[in-house]
Amino acid sequence: MSDRARGIGPEVPERKQRAERASLSGGGRGIGPDLDALARAEEERDFLLRSIEDLDREHAAGDVDDVDYAELRDGYVVRAADAIRSVEAGESKLAAQRDARPPRRGRALVWAGVVVVFTVVAGVLLAGALGSRTSDETVTGAGAMPDSDSTRCRSLSLSKPEEGIACYDDLLAETPDDVDALTYQGWAKVRSGDVAGGSAAFDRVVEIDPTFPDVHVFRASVAKNAGDFAAAQHELDTLYSLNPSPVVLSTLTQMGLDREVALGLLPADVSECWKVEEPALNATIEALGDGSDIDREAAVAGMADVATAMGCLDRVVTERPADADALTLRSVGAGVIGFLEPKSVERAEADAAAALAARPDDPTALALRAVWLNALGRFDEALSMVDALGERRISPLVATYLDTSNLRAGITAQQREAQASATSTTAP
Repeated sequence: MSDRARGIGPEVPERKQRAERASLSGGGRGIGPDLDALARAEEERDFLLRSIEDLDREHAAGDVDDVDYAELRDGYVVRAADAIRSVEAGESKLAAQRDARPPRRGRALVWAGVVVVFTVVAGVLLAGALGSRTSDETVTGAGAMPDSDSTRCRSLSLSKPEEGIACYDDLLAETPDDVDALTYQGWAKVRSGDVAGGSAAFDRVVEIDPTFPDVHVFRASVAKNAGDFAAAQHELDTLYSLNPSPVVLSTLTQMGLDREVALGLLPADVSECWKVEEPALNATIEALGDGSDIDREAAVAGMADVATAMGCLDRVVTERPADADALTLRSVGAGVIGFLEPKSVERAEADAAAALAARPDDPTALALRAVWLNALGRFDEALSMVDALGERRISPLVATYLDTSNLRAGITAQQREAQASATSTTAP
């Protein structure tokens, strides 16, 4: 541990710091070519999404004719879908390296405050859905739309929803059960203000093929906009159960839909506390870095803000001791402070345990408790939490900071290291 690390609060055992950082964002740097390749892919993705937005504005202003617009936009959409796939592949590769900084935190920090235009993302989603089909495959129903007609209707629906609706009417007259056409005509209707008509189209798609993933994204968005966050979460759970393609998941992440739904499901007072805690966590983890060169001033300031947020959550828990959401989010804050204040890890573990008592088998609380038990050297208990978690997804609010993809491997490695250390200490 560096001298600067020792200068902030009580000294933390090196193993405990590594155990926490093995799973929480803020891990090692120095991953060289893989990180460079990911950065290039992210830059290309962002550039292409901005280009699509710019092209849409130019077309709407009459600066680009319909033919050029359709050709250019289709090219951008396909390239953006490829870039999203590259980002997904790069993130998966980096997540497999225990000394890598999990990519989610970087994404969250970069995207904080960035509004992604949903119509742009919907175009990429469509490109991913169509691109995943082979030339021999057809969509559910009477048959797939001719490619040129599909392209024309897609371009119109994204730039001029009313004209896109009419275009799809012609196609659906020939193939009334085409789930692609129904889904994206439905989204065009929603965007043009006909939410009921769009929702009816989505319902029809679910009747024809409930395994078509795109429709559940749009149904979740409609439910979220209506303030029905429970229904929106149900649609997202259905989507995840269908094992959607990486491009669909990347699109969902860029939209921030899963995060908005998670926020909407929080009690109002817990949500207000989280608005204080989240930026404080981001600042603190950024200041801590990989532990080799801590920004002391920023870390102290960030932890002070985290403590303020935890005070807010303390008041909620005092009023409602079994509020699993408040306990879970307070556990995150206590654990991050535990990077430098060892006793805080014990509080983090206790909060995660209390959250599980309030909401048994909650995946987010299970994942957090596994991390804190590991940091405390209680490896067998930590692994039992991982067993109970299985492959389930955790809250997107916490997933920003906690990478579960290699949780078992990280705990097992820490356990072996501790056993080896104990053996060498007791050897004659």
